[in-house]
Amino acid sequence: MIAAVFVAGTFLLCIRKNVLKDQIAALLALTVTFLLVFLLVLRNERQKNRLSYNATDYMKMLAVFVICFVIVFSGTFFDDFFFPIMPLAFILTVVMNGKLSLSMTIFFAVLFSLTQGSGIYAFLCYIILGTIGALIADYLRDEKPNLFTGLIIFGVDAFVPCLFMYLSGRTLSPDLLPGAFSLSLVSALLAWILFPKLVEADKREPLSAYDIILDDDYSLAQDIRLFSMDEYIHACRVRRAAENCAIVIRAKDRTAACGGFYYRLGVMEGEPFMENAVRIAEDHCFPHDVIQILSEYPGEGRLPTTIESAIVHMASTCVTRLENEINSAGRSEWNQSMIIYQAMNELSAKGVYDRSGMSINQFLRIRDLLAKTNIL
Repeated sequence: MIAAVFVAGTFLLCIRKNVLKDQIAALLALTVTFLLVFLLVLRNERQKNRLSYNATDYMKMLAVFVICFVIVFSGTFFDDFFFPIMPLAFILTVVMNGKLSLSMTIFFAVLFSLTQGSGIYAFLCYIILGTIGALIADYLRDEKPNLFTGLIIFGVDAFVPCLFMYLSGRTLSPDLLPGAFSLSLVSALLAWILFPKLVEADKREPLSAYDIILDDDYSLAQDIRLFSMDEYIHACRVRRAAENCAIVIRAKDRTAACGGFYYRLGVMEGEPFMENAVRIAEDHCFPHDVIQILSEYPGEGRLPTTIESAIVHMASTCVTRLENEINSAGRSEWNQSMIIYQAMNELSAKGVYDRSGMSINQFLRIRDLLAKTNIL
């Protein structure tokens, strides 16, 4: 779908500016070439957790690209030097990191320049404004906009086009100043009002990512159920225990729930279990903190390095011990509290959780919860 949007957008832009057929073919080839590389880097950025997690169907990103092409198309009705490149950079940064948004902004600047037939000064103006816009937008993802930032955006977006227009023709018509100020005002208001709200909505999306992979109808959850019902029941028990423990000590309960459910994901493909689990999780774009938990399974080669990883390890150990006792002795011949206290004390004595950042108080509260709650 993304490829179709880019191809259709480029074609319509060429038709709008009456570009010759051979030039249309060249621009389409340029678009496809850039898009192939961009999507390859985009996938890698998401897997390495350098990009805020988006739904795997890329629908939000697709919508942003459609909006960008609408902005580019509308730019053909304005003077060359007043192409709204800074608003474009802000919108792209909502769903991308600084590197990706900057590269995509430059691509749109190149595409617009080639179809518009812009001169070198206009093209350089787009590059400068697009770069500044992407840098400021990336900065504003983590910082609240203030009056000073708004004045910078307004001043840059008004001054740079006028500067390059003067360099191009050695003159500057006063009639163009209202247009420059109007475009600058739009950019400043976008950065001040709309951009923070869009970023905040995007930052809330990782919560939905955990809900997606915890859904009973999710493809991997169904694969586990089809692989082995016993394995699925075990995963549900570990998930429930890990989530409850995380809630008790105010850790990331959704992370713990996902890590618990998919802790033995690699069993479906056999040894090496941990490597297979991590590969499957990366292919499905799991959140990075969940992949981190899976990479530390079963806590032997790699000790837990986060509180959530330690919680999942404790929950998995307790559930496994109790399941083994049921299979060997039956429910009437064992004491859950005794088994769990013994298992947790052994792990604590070995220093399994020393690198996780879990305090003694948190460990004791989790141990007591697991011992006193029916986790099977």
